[in-house]
Amino acid sequence: EVMFLLSRVYELWQEEDNAKAVIAQMGYQTVLERMQDSGDEDFNLNVNEWLGAGSTWQAYAMKCELCGDFGFGIDLYSQAFDRDRSSQSQHSLWYGHAKCMFMCGDHEYAKSGLEKAVELCPDSEK
Repeated sequence: EVMFLLSRVYELWQEEDNAKAVIAQMGYQTVLERMQDSGDEDFNLNVNEWLGAGSTWQAYAMKCELCGDFGFGIDLYSQAFDRDRSSQSQHSLWYGHAKCMFMCGDHEYAKSGLEKAVELCPDSEK
């Protein structure tokens, strides 16, 4: 889990130093391989497919939420939305994103995210 977050930090730093992009990609690849070895991910996935799935980013965003690292949670939920357009139709991602925004004090964006979550699944108890 920490390796995934470190890889994300290196990915963000790549704008300043192109070598960071290689380090980030290697880190993500290592995380995926470990998950495949443990049976938690499909062996047929390559790292780009894995990183392109909103569920990958949501899983780590939820872990950040549970640890109280809401700033990282915002970034990871945003990555889910950016990398996988189908994530934008999943109420659970909007709810998690809104919760992280609220906890970081960004109440207006939290409100609109929560409204989107309710719009997508009005009968949900979450």
